[in-house]
Amino acid sequence: MNKITRTFLAVAINLGFTLCAHGQGQYDIKADLEIRNEKTSSRIKISLPPESAGKTIRLSVGRKDYILPVANIGDHGIASLVTSMIPDNSKISLSDEYGEIISVNSLKQAGMSTKLASKSIVQTTVISNKNIIDISGVRIFKPNTVKSIVNLSESSLSNGQIFLMNSSHQDIAWMDSPEKCIIERDTMLLTPLIRQALVDPTYRFDVEDALMLKEYIQRHPDRKKDITELLKSGRISCGSGYTQPYEELHSGEALARQFYFGMRWLKKEFGYTANTYWNQDVPGKTLQMAQILKKAGTSYMAISRMDKGIFDWYSPDGSFVTTYSPGHYSTDFTPLQKNFCEAAEYIANSTAEWSRYYRNNTPGKVTPMFSDWDMSPAKDYSHLISQWNNISQIQAENGKFNEVHLPAIKLSLTPDFIRDFRQNVSTVPTITGERPAVWLYIHGPTHEKAIKASREADILLTAAEKFSTVNALIDNSFTHYPSQLLNEAWEAKIYPDHGWGGKHGDITDALFQDKYFFARETAESVLSAALKNIASAIKKTADKGIPIIVFNSLSWERTDVVKTSVTLAKSYAKFIQIKDKNGKQIPVQPKSVSYYDDGSIKETDLSFIAENVPSIGYKTYYLNPADKPSYTAKPANDTFFENQYYKVQLSDGGIGSLFDKQLNTELLETGKFKGAEVFTLHSEGTGAGEFADIQKTDMQGFDKASNYKSSWKISSQGEVYTEFFNRQPIRNAVIEQKVRIFNSIKRIDIEIALLNYEGVLYREYRMAIPLKMKQGQVSYEVPYGVLNVGKDEMAGAAGERYKTVCKEIHPRGIGNWIGANNSDFGVTMSSSVAVADYIDPTDNPSSETILQPILISSRRSCHGEGNEYLQTGDHTFSFSLTSHKPDWENRFRPGMEANDKLRAVFQPEPYSEASLPEELSFFSVDQDNLLISTVKKSEDEDAAVIRVYNISGKETEVRIKGFKNFSQAGKVSLIEEQVSPVPVQDGSILQKIGKFAIETYSVK
Repeated sequence: MNKITRTFLAVAINLGFTLCAHGQGQYDIKADLEIRNEKTSSRIKISLPPESAGKTIRLSVGRKDYILPVANIGDHGIASLVTSMIPDNSKISLSDEYGEIISVNSLKQAGMSTKLASKSIVQTTVISNKNIIDISGVRIFKPNTVKSIVNLSESSLSNGQIFLMNSSHQDIAWMDSPEKCIIERDTMLLTPLIRQALVDPTYRFDVEDALMLKEYIQRHPDRKKDITELLKSGRISCGSGYTQPYEELHSGEALARQFYFGMRWLKKEFGYTANTYWNQDVPGKTLQMAQILKKAGTSYMAISRMDKGIFDWYSPDGSFVTTYSPGHYSTDFTPLQKNFCEAAEYIANSTAEWSRYYRNNTPGKVTPMFSDWDMSPAKDYSHLISQWNNISQIQAENGKFNEVHLPAIKLSLTPDFIRDFRQNVSTVPTITGERPAVWLYIHGPTHEKAIKASREADILLTAAEKFSTVNALIDNSFTHYPSQLLNEAWEAKIYPDHGWGGKHGDITDALFQDKYFFARETAESVLSAALKNIASAIKKTADKGIPIIVFNSLSWERTDVVKTSVTLAKSYAKFIQIKDKNGKQIPVQPKSVSYYDDGSIKETDLSFIAENVPSIGYKTYYLNPADKPSYTAKPANDTFFENQYYKVQLSDGGIGSLFDKQLNTELLETGKFKGAEVFTLHSEGTGAGEFADIQKTDMQGFDKASNYKSSWKISSQGEVYTEFFNRQPIRNAVIEQKVRIFNSIKRIDIEIALLNYEGVLYREYRMAIPLKMKQGQVSYEVPYGVLNVGKDEMAGAAGERYKTVCKEIHPRGIGNWIGANNSDFGVTMSSSVAVADYIDPTDNPSSETILQPILISSRRSCHGEGNEYLQTGDHTFSFSLTSHKPDWENRFRPGMEANDKLRAVFQPEPYSEASLPEELSFFSVDQDNLLISTVKKSEDEDAAVIRVYNISGKETEVRIKGFKNFSQAGKVSLIEEQVSPVPVQDGSILQKIGKFAIETYSVK
């Protein structure tokens, strides 16, 4: 036995008495000692358990020792003594044969004191009331606590500090309805902690995100000054994000706006610079998140549901943020609520785990203790801190006292802990890559209509920004730039956090869906207005026909299908034709035509192929009457189609064969599933929860479209495309399939309607694209980038309860597209849904790659009182398929184009001073691997902000051009804070963009 484990630890504290866990009976004992002071004497009465009767006890008063017999009186063992008046600074000790029961250093010190011995803990409480002093003591058998504290005192951490951080995890709702949670955040958390922090300069509390403070000052505008003071003085901190989102669910621009409405708003509102991003509850981290944070000015990240530790998390460009994980965010919380001896044992053991980061001689060692729980009120740990920090001496068996050094506990903000920790360690572990999200079934598959609106809003909002900026530049004024509308739409778009479902989840889910619908509809309105204004500013030639202006919001020249509705004057045309500005006739395909009584066309929907539409620009086409139909229907086969690109054979269930003529390759392996076949599985589970891996489907109730006879028919045929249609039953629903094959572009559009769905709990529907490709390299879009499955994930498993190796996690949350390739060919599929799989989920799985967008899944909330995600009714989905050589350049463009469609303005009202040419690119880059993410008005001045990102792993010099020459340019942060000036060359800017980098520029 070493010298310390044979000693006593002396400590004075103030803490309410709590009996620790029971141990050996001879050690566990309670005693009450009463001192009545009379004129010249003190009368002492000691009450013990009845088992003490017949024994003796030792009472020490100052330097005098008394051996007192214990008598059995009633239900107690009683000992008594009358002695001369006891001075109020006297030490009192009461012991039996196993050690002390009461230990008081001075009768002046009212409250509780504690001694820790090698096997037991002695807690003593002193209460003085005039001439009566009541002392109670308890001895508890707790050797493990003492051992843990002793071990820590002998470790290299003994001269450090423990930073105790206090927070409260807050979903927007989940614990209750959104409005109820807002009220409870106010009354149970923020108002009490603000009140306490204002009077206690040592107070510390971490607020997770900016929305919490925004909600609060909307309810209490008079408290803004107080919050400003608390943030400035470092008594509270706030996370740099607006909310805590599912990162994989959003576009890059939507993630960037987290910090416009978070970090930037906090600085503007309170003068506070937030440097830590909080996303405590979500087990997932998107590939480029570290770079997004770093480029926004956020250096730290606080997460959980991952191995406990600190590490530098890297994005592929080399950016990193120092990241802290407590394991689970509640890991430390529960032990800290226990009695002191159990809490102290936990603190000692948990602190010791951090010694691996430090060399023995490292100064300034700091270790974390993190108090956090769902909607927990701010906890007062002053008693615990005082008790721990007063463990200062070791009483050896010879009675001498030696100093003991334990790391002192101090209240701290999490950003301060991460900063001090990172400054005092030479190296920390690193993580590179994506942590694939595990809680995928809480959003896309279980809230299909809401998430479809979210994905559409992502596209529409950036398009609205681009063309609203263009419109302002045309006018040479930002006066009418719709800043407020766009801000309201963006804020609505990023409002829904990770807390779908939960208690009263139907209310929460409806609110979140309404936010997405508002964002989409507002963006659509703003975009439509901007396009009409620009179209009116274009100088058209009247004798060329009725103008149709086709707009492209993507940053490359593209040839694609455009759809528009037209209304014509009576007698204008019985047949129509489309020509470009040079008079070249363009294939056009009318649909849903209505006629006047003279046989002329009244209204129709048109599809035509717009060729080489400029980057973030437009091209003008003209509609004219024609003498005859431009297309004569040909005899057709209802199940077969061939053009210059493909041979397509339809069969029961879907596409039975898809042969790429250019690549001379059959693309599909249709032995188990047909192409575009819908199938259904049993899908029992919750959207989120404490499970360690994505809850998998099984074959119970399995059904697929090819189990039924299909009735394919040609539903539309013309110069642009041929469309095949099938309607048939499937388990618990009816499906409709449309397969649209274009004549002059290499693309097949697929539309799926799931109709009359009965809303059966635990049922899932998927669509299959079964590739003739064994274990193909799967890739998919992520915010500001592309992920290659098996290569771009973080190494190993995330830890805590999450033991699946990250590269093996599936399904995945995807952006606009998912694809696969081998050495011979690649296939890219754009998707209207947010989650897709690529591994066969059935029994006896095939080794072939099967792309599977997950259409819907009827699961339930993991909250005990949560709602079911039944999604009864009708649902529609859209996908586009193309094949290509297995090069990265062929993947992302078609995947993005199918969702970010060309838009047309028919017959715009001309401005009298219209001067724009018939074709123009407003903004462009000259390198294929660089994309313009958005163009928007600067937040601070009348300037345009251009954000670009490099999708490849090579540094690239790129020229960024506008339709007007730039006169001034500067590099800015992701939230538009000035970084450095950029030289302007020939009216444009020439910049080197690093591999996988995201860069933002301000131009005038």
